[in-house]
Order: sequence, then structure tokens, then C-alpha cells
Amino acid sequence: MNRKHFFPNWDCLTCARGLFIAELVSLFVSTSLTSAIEVLLFGCVLLCMGRFRTRIVFSIRQPMVVMTLVFIGVLCLGLFYGPVATSEKLAVLKGWRKLLLLPLAAILFDDVRWKQRLTWAMIGIATFCMLRSYWGLSGHGSTIVVHNHATQGMFFAVAAFAAIVFAFSESVQRSFLPRWLLFLSGIFLVVNAIFVTSGRSGYLALFVLSAVAPFVLLRGRFRIALAASVPFALLLLLAFSPVARERIDMGIGEVQNYKQAEEYSSM
Repeated sequence: MNRKHFFPNWDCLTCARGLFIAELVSLFVSTSLTSAIEVLLFGCVLLCMGRFRTRIVFSIRQPMVVMTLVFIGVLCLGLFYGPVATSEKLAVLKGWRKLLLLPLAAILFDDVRWKQRLTWAMIGIATFCMLRSYWGLSGHGSTIVVHNHATQGMFFAVAAFAAIVFAFSESVQRSFLPRWLLFLSGIFLVVNAIFVTSGRSGYLALFVLSAVAPFVLLRGRFRIALAASVPFALLLLLAFSPVARERIDMGIGEVQNYKQAEEYSSM
């Protein structure tokens, strides 16, 4: 008997897509749950590799996937550089394994509806985490609710970008959520990334996305002016944020004094 006899309604593509979205949500909830879903996800993909063969060939040609694979190659080359013990290098390389999810997403999410569902899930979990972070300002828990400040900053920056793009887009199905609520979510995510979350990686992500956003959302010469003015406004906000100023000054100090440092710094 073949697999279809036991699972007459089996759809490995839908299953893999659902597991991927569950993986995205669990990333910010439970490490053990994430590992379990990860095993199921890659198991599902391997089980249905024959069906995904055409998708793999198509996705691997995308610039996003090509550059991700190049970056993974650079990380592997880093194993042969520097005086750090090989075991430590391998441990750091293992921490980048989540990069493999990006080529996998390109394979699974070629359908617009499923891309939107994945993005809605990201915006939803980011907004929930953002509200918990603000709640932490009142003394009820920590303001860092997503692993660490670097991860939280980048996650909030990307989710804010997605929410604002969805708010502008007419093609996105948002009948269950008004446009103003998406704008509000995006704004509060940006404010949290700048004034609450002390993640320099988040500041960099915001700076890049703020320069890209006008070209994604607008047409004509006006977008060029916004592409220059929006990042400048972001720099002003960072300058007025005590949290951001402290983290940036610390990073500059770590770069300037790395030779005298007794331990590895985050920079």
C-alpha cells in the first residue's frame, strides 16, 4: 500500500506551509517547540522532495536565495580564519542555521495568498510581543520578550515595514483588519525598536527599510525625496533616544578598544 492509501487527503505542500507558519510563531514562544516543529518541517519536505524538485530549481535562481547561499558560504569560510577554537567557530555557525529557512520559504511560498498568510502571522506575533514589551515598562516583566534585544529590534523593524506596506497596498486582503490599525501597529513597532529595544541590529534594519519603503510604496519623483528624508528623520529619532545613544556609543567604544578588551564584545 502506498502513502495515499493511508492519507487520502494528504497534501504535503499545505502541510509544509502550515508547519512553516507554526515555526515562525514558535520562534518567539518556545525554543523546544521550535526544534520539534523544525524536525517535522524538514521531515515533511524530505518526504515530498519529488514534488518540490521543480520548486527548488525555480527558487534557487532568485537573487534573495542566491545571496543567502553566498552568505552561508562566507560563514563557512570563517571557520578557517582567526585564532578562535574550532569548537567555538562551529557553535557560532550552528547559531546561523535558521538562515536555511529562507530558501525553504522561497520553495514553499510561491503563492500570493500563502505569502500574505505568512506575513499576517509575522505581523500578529510581532504586535503581540510589542504590547508585552510596552507592558514591561510598567514593571510587569521585561521589555525584551523576543530572545534578546538584537533579535527583537530586527523582528520589530521588519514587522513594522510589512504592516505599513500592507496598509498601503490595495491588493492585500485585510477585510478583518482596518487600514488605520495596521498603520498604528507599524508606528508603535518602530517607536519600540528605537526607544525601548536596545538593539543596534534593529536600528540598522530600520535605517535600511526606511530607505527602501518609499520605492516600494510610492511612484514618481516624490519617492526619491522621501528615500532621503525618511532615513534622516530616523537618525534624528535615534539621536533623541537615550537607549539608542547609549547602545551606539557603547558599540563605538567596543570597536575602538577591542585590542584592550579582556573578553569578546558584541561588536
